[in-house]
Amino acid sequence: AALLEERVRPNVLADGGDVQLRGFDKATGVVWVSMVGSCATCASSTVTVRFMIRNLLTHYVPEVRDVRAMDEDAELGTDSD
Repeated sequence: AALLEERVRPNVLADGGDVQLRGFDKATGVVWVSMVGSCATCASSTVTVRFMIRNLLTHYVPEVRDVRAMDEDAELGTDSD
């Protein structure tokens, strides 16, 4: 959570959006996030999640294997793709 707060959120907040940590599935190594604000409808948010956030977390947190976006109102464990 600290990595998202320090390294990711400032960038997405500057663009009028935000990222929220929704959960972490220890069994699969999947981190679930929601992109909100202007990031929720931005086509570039897919790039942000798949490359920036995933690369950052998998580099610093060995338990993380993937990062997936979900709708803000979705239930944890459902994929928005």
